[in-house]
Amino acid sequence: MSEDLIEKQNALFVEPASEITEDNVSLDKETGTLEFDDRAAVKLVLADTSTADMFVNVNQWAAGWTLADTLYQSPASSSAFDGGNVGQANVPKFIVSNHISSIVPKLMSGIFYEDPPFQLRPLPGTSQEIVRAKTALFSCQFGQMKFEEEAERALDQMALLGTCVMKWGYLEHTKKEKTYRRKAPQISETSPLDGKPILIDTPDSDEVVIDYVEKLYSRPWIKYCDLRSVLVDPATRVGDIRCAKWVIYRDYATYSDLDILRDSPGYNIPAEYLLRDFFLNGVTSSGDNISLTIPEAMRGYIQHAVPRNHKTSADPMQASMEILERWDRDRVIVVLSFNGHNILIRNEANPYGKLPFLSANWRNIPDAFYGQGLGLLIGSEQLVEQGVTNLALDLLAYGLQPTAVRKKGFNTLNQNTRWGQGKIIDVDEDVDKAFKFLTMPPVPGEAWQFIQQAQASAASTSGANEQVVQGAGAAGVKTTGMRSGTGAAAVVQANA
Repeated sequence: MSEDLIEKQNALFVEPASEITEDNVSLDKETGTLEFDDRAAVKLVLADTSTADMFVNVNQWAAGWTLADTLYQSPASSSAFDGGNVGQANVPKFIVSNHISSIVPKLMSGIFYEDPPFQLRPLPGTSQEIVRAKTALFSCQFGQMKFEEEAERALDQMALLGTCVMKWGYLEHTKKEKTYRRKAPQISETSPLDGKPILIDTPDSDEVVIDYVEKLYSRPWIKYCDLRSVLVDPATRVGDIRCAKWVIYRDYATYSDLDILRDSPGYNIPAEYLLRDFFLNGVTSSGDNISLTIPEAMRGYIQHAVPRNHKTSADPMQASMEILERWDRDRVIVVLSFNGHNILIRNEANPYGKLPFLSANWRNIPDAFYGQGLGLLIGSEQLVEQGVTNLALDLLAYGLQPTAVRKKGFNTLNQNTRWGQGKIIDVDEDVDKAFKFLTMPPVPGEAWQFIQQAQASAASTSGANEQVVQGAGAAGVKTTGMRSGTGAAAVVQANA
């Protein structure tokens, strides 16, 4: 690597300020907002990221999400009586997963009960043709942004962890696309039969020429964000991310991701040859925040994709750099972090004037941003049912493989005698008096009642009653309660 290249790369690195002072801040006279110089901007992003990370973990939010994830997958484990060789019953239960799998599809069918999933009403003076045109346009944009798929992912996480977050924005970029045309037009001749013109193919007209046309794409977009990759101002006291003072979104970008951003307004991506050299010489990014590294350490126990900062291809361009994107109502600051270095790639006024995030809670918690999900609300019922069921199975196993007792005598073997079909066991004195099976107590009937009570409690808490899960209302009536917009709104409000 040449010294000139190294010098240019080093010039991109920004050392964060030790603290933000008046020397690092200025006032934009046009907008009236504060501007941060490069060192202060990097300091602001890194410090706020650390603060939010610490808050999530000190307040046990991350531990609760990991517990909910564990209950959702309910992985089986093995154990034995008193550390011996006889295994104990360990039958997994999936109450949390079953309830989420029952409720979320019903919510989706209620929200997206028709296509398009909305209805426009004309204002006075607006023609019906304009309304139909807008409906067609919005429906097309919903399809392009895959709104229904993104909404389902958000609802799944909200049901499990209690909170979902979505990020929105406006996309505008050019892309070259292939078009096909004939090398030469067909020849027009007059038909000798009816005198009508006909088109005749020629070798040149049969040959296809490929052209590349540059097209401009301009549309809104929205995407689901993993709750654990969004860091919200710890002082947010309501379950609405729009009320937060600031939000940091952590993502990981490959070479092609960053190269696409080069054409986006506001971004200052390093020159292509400098960026390419960074990737070719190896890129190492720090891991996800602590709330994500907890499940990563349990990958042999809980099934998930590899962490986002892990390299999954031999292609060096597929390695990932960490991106920290900090938004507040006035500014957006984006820092690229890798190999212990920081590059400021965006530092400008917020083009939207608001936080480009949306959120929802399954059940709100007073004076808190994060909510309660079914993993927490009915997870204890799953633990109760699983524990009681396995204890009952252990007790029933004694009846299937009973324990025997025998009278001690001079000719009795000192070692245990294994059971076996066709085997004969010699005993002294009367068989009925010298040998018998140990009578074990039956499984108490209260155990099964307790399991039913746990199931009923879970259904009452989650709202997964017979009407929602099976579509059954009164006797002989088939209804889900979510077949219309009014019904969907009623169900959502009932479970909010």
